[in-house]
Amino acid sequence: DLPAEIQQALAALLQALQPMSPQDLLVQQARDAVRAVRAGRADRAQVLARLKEVAAQIRAQEPPDSPWHDAAGFLDAAIALLEGREPPPVPERYQAVWQSLKGGGA
Repeated sequence: DLPAEIQQALAALLQALQPMSPQDLLVQQARDAVRAVRAGRADRAQVLARLKEVAAQIRAQEPPDSPWHDAAGFLDAAIALLEGREPPPVPERYQAVWQSLKGGGA
């Protein structure tokens, strides 16, 4: 048997190698866009417009129980963050990504 630390490291590696869902990829892209705005590498107005457009498309095109709505919830929070407003609750699925953004992590 492998030591617990090695088993945990292997489990984390396997998880990292799993392909991301399209929703997870969208959330990662949104996170990166917010970071780019904060670092002065992207235009705030353009990023906000795109995030709002995508969130609206999700709500218009996806059924209410779709996992896309969790991604739209993350986008809503990212929009609020960029606008300096209090963000709505972030879906549990994306809490770790949100915490890295809220804390200003890279």
